[in-house]
Amino acid sequence: MTKLLHSALLGFLFALPAGAITPGPEMVVKQDRERILAAAAKALGMESVSLTQHRSPQNPGAANEFFSMSDYYWPDPAKPDGKPYIMRDGQSNPGNFNEHRMALMAMRDATSALASAYLLTREAKHAQKAVEMLRVFFVNADTRMTPSLEHAQAIVGLPTPNRGTGLIDTLHLMEVPLTILALKDSKAMTQETFDALRQWFADYTKWFIESSKGKNEAKAKNNHAVAYWVQVAAFATLTHDETLLTECRRQFKEVFVGVQMGADGGFPLELGRTKPYAYSIFQLDIMSALCVLLSTPEDNLWRFTTPDGRGMERAVSFLYPFLKDKASWPKAPDVNAWEGWPVRQPALLFAGLAYGENKYLDLWRELKPDPQAFEIRRNNAITQPLLWTSLLKILPAVKRTRPSDVFKEGGRLVFSDDFQDATLARWRFSEDDRYNLAAPTPERIRVVDAPQLPAGNKAVRFEVKRAPDSFRAEISLPSEKGFQERWYAVQILVPEESETDPAKAMDIVLQWHAVPGNFKPTNPNLAIGISGGNWFIHRAFGSPQKGPDRTSQRLDQSVERGKWISWIIHAKWSPKDEGLLEIWQDGREVFRHAGPNVYSTIGEEYTPYLKTGIYRPEWHLDSDTKRRAFETETPASTLKVTYVRKLKVGGPEASLKDFLLPPH
Repeated sequence: MTKLLHSALLGFLFALPAGAITPGPEMVVKQDRERILAAAAKALGMESVSLTQHRSPQNPGAANEFFSMSDYYWPDPAKPDGKPYIMRDGQSNPGNFNEHRMALMAMRDATSALASAYLLTREAKHAQKAVEMLRVFFVNADTRMTPSLEHAQAIVGLPTPNRGTGLIDTLHLMEVPLTILALKDSKAMTQETFDALRQWFADYTKWFIESSKGKNEAKAKNNHAVAYWVQVAAFATLTHDETLLTECRRQFKEVFVGVQMGADGGFPLELGRTKPYAYSIFQLDIMSALCVLLSTPEDNLWRFTTPDGRGMERAVSFLYPFLKDKASWPKAPDVNAWEGWPVRQPALLFAGLAYGENKYLDLWRELKPDPQAFEIRRNNAITQPLLWTSLLKILPAVKRTRPSDVFKEGGRLVFSDDFQDATLARWRFSEDDRYNLAAPTPERIRVVDAPQLPAGNKAVRFEVKRAPDSFRAEISLPSEKGFQERWYAVQILVPEESETDPAKAMDIVLQWHAVPGNFKPTNPNLAIGISGGNWFIHRAFGSPQKGPDRTSQRLDQSVERGKWISWIIHAKWSPKDEGLLEIWQDGREVFRHAGPNVYSTIGEEYTPYLKTGIYRPEWHLDSDTKRRAFETETPASTLKVTYVRKLKVGGPEASLKDFLLPPH
């Protein structure tokens, strides 16, 4: 992976400024060009930075050994000499020695700005100055930092031989490997210097992994473990340590998402601190950095989810509303530096690019970069996103159709697809817990000749085979802002080969789903499916926070396998009494309900988006109960198949006669 990543980055270097190769760098250049060049101009006039320029009387180590004091420890007022210091969580002691931290950040700020400027201008002066500063900090014998961290976050008066908390203090080094890679092919970066820099990071990583402090920090229960492993990931990217990169991916999936992340996408241990807002932002930023560093075309961490749906998409969705409007934060303000947040958080940029989500990118543009307060700066370890977005090019394209790509403005018919071109170009693809796939798996979703119909008629075939967490094959249209009135028409066939389950959970073939809100995932507002050989209508509306209203109605019509069934749905989507749902099957009205039919409190108004295909909830093993039942039962069915054709969506000007289909 590192060879692919390295060549991806080097390919990017030679593409600017003539034309960026991905929308990420291009967008960052447009936003940050003047900022980058101004920072680089300032760095050109700086003296090189070294730890040896600053000395604390508290430091028991050598002059080039990093030293810092634990942030939240203060003199004990009950002791004449104040020792040992005592903790005041979330309140940084302004009397601490922070000069080594500041020197490290100053070096990182300058070299990353110079490397970014070199990418923009190809001017040798930027590379020369950056390499000079890197040599002083990491290579030259009399000024180089010792590649260990034995004296970080010391507690005055208290020996801490195994305390690993201080390893978070070099988090700002994680941008330096990208700086080195960006400068590798410049004339200033000789092979000797490159090898020496890479060796320093190899030595430092070895200490990280093997020291008692490092071993303890690696097992931390909160953001400290994430900060530990994101450093390892960045360093291993430079040193080409595939074993460590594999372990970093395991930690991300099994621990950071699998254990630390809550069901709603928040991080409970961060939310329980005295600075829950800042800690939540910090955690999301470094989780996003891990996604950028570790994702490959075969293993895209942005798309990884646990069986119950936890993953980065949910984490970003959870925090975004509070970054957009801090006043909506439901907890008490942080005890320290509350006014300084948020700044231009990199998670918004990285997630916006990974998911194709403009609202994240828009907010990233709006927020201010380059905070000056030390308390904010020390928790923002990414200063030059141009170095990071170049890595996103190794990820596969994400399928992210937008309403403007799909729906026509006004008119009786706003969308139709007879699938004759077989491209599915206007649809998003979902399989199991993987959403917005770049392309579907042909065995799951493909366009075929429509069964039972003359040659030339096309349909989409959906298939799900029984296996652990093999439960979905669907295509979907994007959601529209606002509660729109819509007509829908579609033909569906359940073939003989699709096995039925007497008295089992419903197989959903059509559903209209709300965009998840700020609180928790939601059930579809409307679903049409099969259970026990009958058609069912399921609805959910109201308040997800308080517990939504849910209804289920069995239709009189049994499922006729091997026959095309025409469905027409008229929906006035509304959380109020003016809402209306009307459903016709083969031209006969089978369901009608007036009143609320969407969620009223998910934060934003969206027309539920249409999904069709096959969704087998019982095979989604998102609880221990489901998993045990799945493993012990003798299944009545192992294969679910549906066909879908002639799908249309109409606007409020439409009527029933516009969507009645001829019988077959």
